[in-house]
Amino acid sequence: MFGCSPTTVRRWLFEQGLPKPRRRPPRRRRGYRMSEKTRRRQSEGMKRSWAEEGSS
Repeated sequence: MFGCSPTTVRRWLFEQGLPKPRRRPPRRRRGYRMSEKTRRRQSEGMKRSWAEEGSS
């Protein structure tokens, strides 16, 4: 399941409900922007999943 691309691994871990692994700490300026984007995306995904669970 753990292929070459980190995106698939991250998605798989996200589906399992586990925190994504931190192999290397992100550099300051770039890390903040990236984490901000990923955080927003993750929060949206979690909200979506919760909404689906509640409606069913």
